[in-house]
Amino acid sequence: MAVLNNIRKHGIFLIVIIALALFSFVLADVIRQGGLSFGDSQNVVGTINGKEITNLEFDNRVQGMRQNYPPEVSSTLITNQAWDATVKQTLIEDQIEKAGIEIGPRQLSAALARQFGQNQEFTTNGQFDVNKFKAYLEQLRAINPEVYAQWLQTENQVIDQSKIETYFGLVQAGTAVTPTEAKEIYKLNNTRFDLEYVKIPFAAINDDAVSISDQEIKQYIDTHQKQFKTNGLRDLRFVLFEEKPTAEDEQAVKEELTGLLEDHETYNKAAGIEETEKGFKNTTDYEQFLSENSDLPFEDSFLFKDDLPKTVADSLFSLQTGAAFGPYKDNGFWKYSKLIEEHKMADSVELKHILISYQGLQTGQNTSRTAAQAEQLADSILKVVKKEPKKFADLAMEFSDDTSSKVEGGELGWIPHAQNNQNEILDFAFSNDPGSVKVIQTQFGYHVVAIQDSKDKQRVIKLATLAKEIHPSDQTLNDLFNNATKFQVAATDGDFDQVAEENGYAVKLAKNLEPLDENLPGIGAHRNIVKWAFDKENKVGDITRFDTDLGYVVAQITAATTKGIKDVEAARNEVTSILLRKKKGAYLKENLSSTDLSEIATTYGVAVRKKEEVSLANPNIDGNEPAVVGHAFGLEKNSLSQPLVGRSGIYILKLIDRKDPEDISSYNGIISQENQKNAFQSSQNIFKALENKAEITEKLAEFY
Repeated sequence: MAVLNNIRKHGIFLIVIIALALFSFVLADVIRQGGLSFGDSQNVVGTINGKEITNLEFDNRVQGMRQNYPPEVSSTLITNQAWDATVKQTLIEDQIEKAGIEIGPRQLSAALARQFGQNQEFTTNGQFDVNKFKAYLEQLRAINPEVYAQWLQTENQVIDQSKIETYFGLVQAGTAVTPTEAKEIYKLNNTRFDLEYVKIPFAAINDDAVSISDQEIKQYIDTHQKQFKTNGLRDLRFVLFEEKPTAEDEQAVKEELTGLLEDHETYNKAAGIEETEKGFKNTTDYEQFLSENSDLPFEDSFLFKDDLPKTVADSLFSLQTGAAFGPYKDNGFWKYSKLIEEHKMADSVELKHILISYQGLQTGQNTSRTAAQAEQLADSILKVVKKEPKKFADLAMEFSDDTSSKVEGGELGWIPHAQNNQNEILDFAFSNDPGSVKVIQTQFGYHVVAIQDSKDKQRVIKLATLAKEIHPSDQTLNDLFNNATKFQVAATDGDFDQVAEENGYAVKLAKNLEPLDENLPGIGAHRNIVKWAFDKENKVGDITRFDTDLGYVVAQITAATTKGIKDVEAARNEVTSILLRKKKGAYLKENLSSTDLSEIATTYGVAVRKKEEVSLANPNIDGNEPAVVGHAFGLEKNSLSQPLVGRSGIYILKLIDRKDPEDISSYNGIISQENQKNAFQSSQNIFKALENKAEITEKLAEFY
């Protein structure tokens, strides 16, 4: 009680003390972060026209998109796509708000009809009945408020989507093609040219013939700043200490494998006696032996010759039952194989089936059948088709829950044998003769499976293979760690390249890395190394060792640029390539004295080529060159064009003949086609225009 009374007496004082302590804690964190920050900015991944995108909402989008991709897809790729989608959504929502677009009851009904019009519960005489739908929602609100709340979220999504469709509909209305425009487009695409031309590859003109100064590169960057925006760049150099077995390690694993081949004596402590333990050569219980001694399990399957490793296929397939081959090296393992069984198996089988599903399965959503009832029905069908095989097709069309095959009488067609595509149905199909029928249960239900035919029976073999993975020894791993550590220390104190050269280590370079990059030349995806390079705490010259799945990587930051526009050095290669093509085209134009294609071709060591029936719809002259072919419209017959810079070289064209198309009775098809194309292009152009105008900042690299 005394303590409580003291707290009550000094309550205000204690509050002040606690407040000061908390303030000092926060202040220390502010100093460490580099300044005061109001709001929850540390949890903001970016801003779009002033709107903050929090890490929580953005990460929910990333995780939602991740579910739609296979595991091997790069997390960085998904993050970039999620940010791109967030930017587009935010910018369009802003435009919709500015335009004052609202969705009225009739538009909402039309949108709901598109979403739910196929549900027969909400239709009258085959048409969506909005009153039935409203009645269903009222009933839902009364008996299941939680589901109704979920529906309200869905309704908002439908409304938002309708607003977007309305917005783009308004934009696309302004891009509609008129009949006059359609006629002109038709003529442009269908005017055909017979051409002679010379193509001079860019490489045919020596780079020394033109010069590109740093000032010209800078001028190009200044005029195309958006193309060269950067969130900062980093250059790295690094050495990989690859985790791989030495020749001694390989030999040790091989000896371990061969030590398991022969019978050997072991001491049974429990019985106090010496016992003979069978080696791989003499064992008959292969599954048990391999589970205890092999790094790969026993595979109880038959193999065609094509299924065997190519380097040893002839040796393995020529074995007789009971004979063995090895040791041999395959896919990172030392192996020793024994042929334990052989027979003949079809290369492919023709199957048909009847699927009987039941409640609880993905395929059983439209049935009230229980699992027991499904099994009973499948057994009944089996009895019928065994007695009268001709009834199979009729029974499939009546009972099968496989909608794709039931209309074909249960036909699945010819299925080739594949070692990596085995299941209960295929095991049955390739192990039995045509005419065999069986009920097989899978995750889809009960299948009545019938083998109709088989072809190309071949010899197949079953192998028992003792395998030991070839891996680095503990000594090798210790040496690797020591070497990486010694190099890190020496490179920190001295010159990175020089120390690497003295020790015979290959130095790899990674230039112009961006904050969200993850791939490094020669070693693939290593996002953690790129994140380290962009960490504000690290600077040019810093060296760190990384433990990766390949081994150890010792990396050094060699250059760093801040957010802004790329400088000349960072953009040099990209801009030089662009300017070289333009300058070579200009150089050729200035130095081209001949008006004869053959002379021009001889001068540059190329040939005169011919191409007939070229058009803008098919602008293929040694590659797709629409900009080059377009110049043919301005040529007179037998006249030469100026040198034209194309995608892969410089062209000089000579027009041999021009064939204008005849008018057609209706241009409606072209109008429809062009409107569809314009609709897509306009949506892309809108996003580009909005993004160019918007103020967008992002710091995804700090979070991902």
